[in-house]
Amino acid sequence: MDNHSGVGVVDKTAAILGSLEHGPATLAQIVDRTHLARPTVHRLLLALEHHHLVDRDASGAFILGRRFRQLAASVGEDRLVAAAQPVLAALRDRTGESAQLYRPHGELHRICIASADRPMGLRDSIPVGTTMTMSAGSAAKVLLAWAEPGGGHPGLGATRFTPDDRASSRDPGNPTRPTGGGR
Repeated sequence: MDNHSGVGVVDKTAAILGSLEHGPATLAQIVDRTHLARPTVHRLLLALEHHHLVDRDASGAFILGRRFRQLAASVGEDRLVAAAQPVLAALRDRTGESAQLYRPHGELHRICIASADRPMGLRDSIPVGTTMTMSAGSAAKVLLAWAEPGGGHPGLGATRFTPDDRASSRDPGNPTRPTGGGR
């Protein structure tokens, strides 16, 4: 740990949370990233999970918890989310399907930051705060299409779509719906 405040447990907790900044991580990965003792990391992760500062994804890897969303909401409104809400609602109303907005989360993941659920029928939407891979899905395809120029985004290597798909996704005249096998 490079940043010592003089309060060891806070420094260790900050290091653990910082190790999750770029997406899901296993206990072993967090131990490797933080250089803390495995029992200490495990104990602190369980305490953080109890307070919803850390959660687990479908594979059991640790992720930043939903409590951060709640805390962030009290700090101030996210202008992107505020601007997107009416657009998501209009898209939902026009298509009859739920609509979500994602933001890149690390190099290989994305996080749902806003959602407009359909009022009835199958509730198949993704909850705000859900972390998903960048390797599949129309939302991932769009995020990768608009990633920084240079084409070397690490997420593109594991995708089901190609660099040509990336280029066609950026074409505003392209009437085809993005494909990718998921959300």
